Amino acid sequence: MRYLLLCLLLISCGGGGTSGVITPAGTLRTDLLFGYFAQDSATVLETQPHANLLWTTGDLLDQMAAITQADGRKVVVQMSLCLVPVDQGETTAHWWLQRLHDAGLLANVVAISWCDEPNTARSGSWTSENVASMNAAVRQAMTPFPELHAALAVVYACNGSWPGISDFDWIGCDDYDSGCGVLTGAYKTLLSRLANGQRAMVLPGGSDPWRQDPACFLNFAERDSRVVAVVPFIWQTVTDGQTFRGIRENGMRTLYCQAGRSIVEPGKPDGC
Repeated sequence: MRYLLLCLLLISCGGGGTSGVITPAGTLRTDLLFGYFAQDSATVLETQPHANLLWTTGDLLDQMAAITQADGRKVVVQMSLCLVPVDQGETTAHWWLQRLHDAGLLANVVAISWCDEPNTARSGSWTSENVASMNAAVRQAMTPFPELHAALAVVYACNGSWPGISDFDWIGCDDYDSGCGVLTGAYKTLLSRLANGQRAMVLPGGSDPWRQDPACFLNFAERDSRVVAVVPFIWQTVTDGQTFRGIRENGMRTLYCQAGRSIVEPGKPDGC
């Protein structure tokens, strides 16, 4: 209930950086998606009551196990193609999708993300030309599967260039240090660059060390129909160079559950 009350107010929140002021919507949308970035198969059932989106990890076997438990949730398939040469992109993506097709797991896939933060050195520092070529390869790999009707999604690092932004369907960026300020900073620019048909995703940093209150991100999403999904980072604790203590372990679990419930079943906070 605390979260629902917050949504009725003008909210100013920080969380590790510059704060921003976001005016909440008068009515709640019914078409938003909510799900955690790169959620693993061991935790899928934990978020079922407050998520309608499953964004999988980049490990195919874990991905298959996760989608099997998705229970009707929309699915974003995260592929690990950051360091795959463009001329091998179609073959690699097709092989990946074929495994999911053979297991009957493509029907609820709404987006595919072949690389996380392609504008960073660790992910290959992609150029716009190479991004467009890889996007074309992945789209071609999707064509043999009639049950698959998926967008191409990307999450950039907010700080830096956004190569190929005009060629993706769903676009987000992460800058957890800026807290709510990213919405009045980088996202102002991002939204200004969206063409007709392109959608945005917002990514609150709920894990340690940021522990971002999701309220301003949800209010932002509720106010702008171009936002397709709220994708918090990250539910389970992960180690990627450093350890990020997840939302379920760091004391933010109830707040994020309430946030998800406000999207999945507006006005029905029970289940947290």
